Amino acid sequence: MNLSPAGKQPLMQDTVFRGQDGQLYPQSMAFRRGDTLWDSNIPILEECVNKPKGMKSVLQERGLWRPDLLKQCGRAKDRKSRNLGYGDRLFEEEMGDYEARTADRCEIGKACCHLRILEAQPDFLEEKSMLETVVNAAGHEVIFYPKFHCELNYIEYYWGAVNRYTRANCQYSFPELEKILFVALDSVALKTIR
Repeated sequence: MNLSPAGKQPLMQDTVFRGQDGQLYPQSMAFRRGDTLWDSNIPILEECVNKPKGMKSVLQERGLWRPDLLKQCGRAKDRKSRNLGYGDRLFEEEMGDYEARTADRCEIGKACCHLRILEAQPDFLEEKSMLETVVNAAGHEVIFYPKFHCELNYIEYYWGAVNRYTRANCQYSFPELEKILFVALDSVALKTIR
């Protein structure tokens, strides 16, 4: 999400948030005809209608905008390469030094920048992805696997069986691989797939 309105950013779904007074308020994530700037009666420009609001507008409407903060603490400036040459020898930067130089400076769960303030809002935390919304609307359930746990992902068992069959039955030429691949895909038992 950009800090300022419009520009190249996705149009997010409208939401409902709990204000500081405890009341629920609807919030449109795009400018609507008749909207005014948050701190005045000046109407928005016609070319902004149906364009996404920026992070600043969203936070201002919620009463969370703080002009002293950055959009995102971000990462330290990363130069492409930090190889220090001495004659014809190169001394590469230590990995720990590289990680410290490029680490995310935001403190997750803290109000250190506008990005962290916005992503800590309950309605943003509970937002479903477009994929989940479409699949649920079709009457199905989405079950996400834990990240980075390929041993818990069933498709890995299928691809492992395909690879095993292909290695055992291929003559290691491209035309032979093209023929055997479809046979390998069909060779996996339904029990393995399930």
